[in-house]
Amino acid sequence: MFGFGKRKKVLKMTIGLINGAMGTYMIMRALSAHRMEKTGLGDLPLMLFEGSHILGIVDLLAHVHDPDEKYISAGDILKTAESVCVSYEIFSEKDVEGVFGGVSTMLSEGNPVHSTMFTGAKDAQKFMSSLLNEEEDGASAMSRAMSLDYLDDDELIQQFKEFLSESGIDPNK
Repeated sequence: MFGFGKRKKVLKMTIGLINGAMGTYMIMRALSAHRMEKTGLGDLPLMLFEGSHILGIVDLLAHVHDPDEKYISAGDILKTAESVCVSYEIFSEKDVEGVFGGVSTMLSEGNPVHSTMFTGAKDAQKFMSSLLNEEEDGASAMSRAMSLDYLDDDELIQQFKEFLSESGIDPNK
């Protein structure tokens, strides 16, 4: 019984962090449609690219209150990323499992999917710093943290495209 109460508290705090980060992400995403198009990725490849980044955000924020994965498992993190993407209408309910199933299947340390996930984790870390830094305007700092800079990383995008091609996925479709 004691563990259940702690798990519930950890989940509640984690969900609050994720909602704050993803709310800011959505504002910045709404302003970045042209940047998404500029990547040159087709619909599915762009969903995999964005899904990798979002999984990095959710993964880092889940580990803020549960660094040892005592209460939140890797499966919970994946389901949370799926849920967030449906709730914020990033991906449709029919696409979300396929997107994160694809990301999970392709994820391997050091590959472009992992690198993209790492960009999400870095953004989540900047988001956490913006929450803790009282000297700076919090809203501006949060917006900068979730500025979707990964969409402008031509090298990462090219590596992602090449990886998809090597995996039998046309990056342009």
